[in-house]
Amino acid sequence: MAKYATPGPDCIAPFFDIGFARLEYAGNGRFHLAYFRHTGKWWQVYTDLTLDEALDLIKEGGIFHP
Repeated sequence: MAKYATPGPDCIAPFFDIGFARLEYAGNGRFHLAYFRHTGKWWQVYTDLTLDEALDLIKEGGIFHP
């Protein structure tokens, strides 16, 4: 999740959170990894990763950067 500020007198809330990476448990300690596209939909780009592999890809940035 990434947290954004919405300054201004007419804002609904001072902050909002939005997801930028999603881990989906696939069973047997494996995960699918997706990113949130500008279209408002999740796009799965990796399958069958270990948790360490998935977290490393998110840390590297690239498409998994808020």
